[in-house]
Amino acid sequence: MKKIHIVLIILLAIQVFVFAAGLVFTGASQENDPDKPLLPLKTHAFDMIEIQDQNTALKIKKDGDKWLLPDDHQFPASQDKIKNLIKEISEIKQSWPVGQTMLAAKKFKNTDEAFEKKLILI
Repeated sequence: MKKIHIVLIILLAIQVFVFAAGLVFTGASQENDPDKPLLPLKTHAFDMIEIQDQNTALKIKKDGDKWLLPDDHQFPASQDKIKNLIKEISEIKQSWPVGQTMLAAKKFKNTDEAFEKKLILI
């Protein structure tokens, strides 16, 4: 009986060591910086914004210094609203932990197939 206890204690120690090593080497023990931007975004780094949900998509394309709706006969978008949208996107902070695995993406419905809303900056 004592031999089984010793073996079980050794197995438990190995599991604890493997778990701790996994936390250290994957960076899972690091906390998010709530003041760090979610997207390190340069406002002039993209020329198209696409907003999608499961049924519809809205594309807004930059042409020179104006934003247009290319799917609606190049109709001009509200420049003030687009500037505010870009400003709000660039000011989003990391208030929640950011998942870094495909399992986390599936859990939070953040994959190409399963999402509530998707923002694409091109």
